[in-house]
Amino acid sequence: MDMAVTARFSDKAKGHDFLAVLARHIDYAFQPIASFNSGRCYGVEALMRGWAKAGFASIESVFDQAFELGLLLEVDALLKQMAFEKFSRIPHHRELRLFFNIDNRVFSAPGYRPAATVAMLERCGLRPSSVVLEVSEHKDMGRGQAAYEILRAYRSRTVQIALDDFGTGFSGLALLYDTHPEYVKIDRYFICGI
Repeated sequence: MDMAVTARFSDKAKGHDFLAVLARHIDYAFQPIASFNSGRCYGVEALMRGWAKAGFASIESVFDQAFELGLLLEVDALLKQMAFEKFSRIPHHRELRLFFNIDNRVFSAPGYRPAATVAMLERCGLRPSSVVLEVSEHKDMGRGQAAYEILRAYRSRTVQIALDDFGTGFSGLALLYDTHPEYVKIDRYFICGI
């Protein structure tokens, strides 16, 4: 991230500014996910756009800065709201699943509740079963119970789980074993050139 932007958000009291910058610049594009068997689009992945305009070096740096400022919970809610609202405006969204990446550090944030995400979905006119939360191996989820309790709570509300970039991060097979995901997205490193 540009040093000027880092300095601008270095103090927690300026968290509102951080959120305002995200709200002003961040948008989502939807990448189709198609079935190899039928060729039919059965879902879309929400891809964050606008992070460079907001002054960030990468998508990951958005979340790292939010984490450092203690705003990961608020950023998670803001980004979900933006993606869910935009997805709900796709004319045929009821026939699709929305794959949404989540920074798994949010699972340890005080006050994080899957019920809030489900309520947000319902306010946007979306069924919880239409959403797949993508958990990445890039940040260590650990093997503690808190994160897995949250994933179980999502499942009890019909939200599905995917492992994203599988095979290149911290947990490997332990994460696969512990999370029981509905989807596993193999990292491109393993399939490039097939």
